[in-house]
Amino acid sequence: MARHPIHPGEHLKEALEELNMSAAELARQLRIPTNRITGILNEERAVTADTALRLGHWFGTSADFWLNLQKLYELRLAEQENSAEIEKLPRAAFRLTYKLANGSKASEGDLWPMQRALDRGRQLIKGRGREEVIQMKLSGPDKTVWDDSEFRKLLRQYA
Repeated sequence: MARHPIHPGEHLKEALEELNMSAAELARQLRIPTNRITGILNEERAVTADTALRLGHWFGTSADFWLNLQKLYELRLAEQENSAEIEKLPRAAFRLTYKLANGSKASEGDLWPMQRALDRGRQLIKGRGREEVIQMKLSGPDKTVWDDSEFRKLLRQYA
């Protein structure tokens, strides 16, 4: 189910209403042009990094808060507009190969999205133990993208 995009201007509008403050007054306090605030309030303008820093400082929040509102708005808008087309795009596929201490070698999940293959590799290490799984690699289109050095990091993590 698609989520409704909420522009940061909606949040800003609610905050200004609660404070009984005008866009012009906020702009004066932030030392920015009034049309920058009204553009955000009217959902005609994006929150920039500079504006996020100023809003974050003034409201006592972080700049990340305001930039994340903008990012979520843009992602949800793009999701609504392009999700059908994006779903039709091909995905990179990866093969997880590992070798056990007893000499047997296995290949799992012929073609998986990268994150699923990495998660399966972590499960193998946890489930079989560090002595049993002695080699592991993740190979994608025409090259190895995750090899023994990454595998060794996982061993240290789950030791």
